[in-house]
Amino acid sequence: MNEVITCGEVNTIFLLLLGFTLSPFAFIQRFHRNKIHVNLSHRYQITENISSLQTLSPIVAFHSVFLALYLGALFMYFAIDFKFSPKQFAIYLESVQLTPLYALTLPIAIVWTEKYVRKTTQENRRKAIELTGSEAANHYFTIFETAAGKNG
Repeated sequence: MNEVITCGEVNTIFLLLLGFTLSPFAFIQRFHRNKIHVNLSHRYQITENISSLQTLSPIVAFHSVFLALYLGALFMYFAIDFKFSPKQFAIYLESVQLTPLYALTLPIAIVWTEKYVRKTTQENRRKAIELTGSEAANHYFTIFETAAGKNG
């Protein structure tokens, strides 16, 4: 069959291809423009996220230590192949599970973490108050880069 393509169909195909080609570029340009012009609430959110990560990182590490001890003891049971009865196995699991110790020491870790973060924040504010002009801007970006480096 000899099918004839009309000028309108060619224009429609051309416009569709043009739209599919240019729309990603428009999206990328808008994304780039939004990335450059960050408003104050976005900066505040980033600052709060960094602060939250600084607070949570030691707590996560603390939890990981207790979890690693428990999983190590559980792995040791299967690796060494202890000959425990089900009752003895339950006693073994309860003796190596550190949840009560974790519950007692977690508040101490949280208080210590809050004091450490507060002290670090106060030192950064004190340093920023002492600086003027471009020194203050450089200090701000230095703090921002080190905080992002620790968390990223």
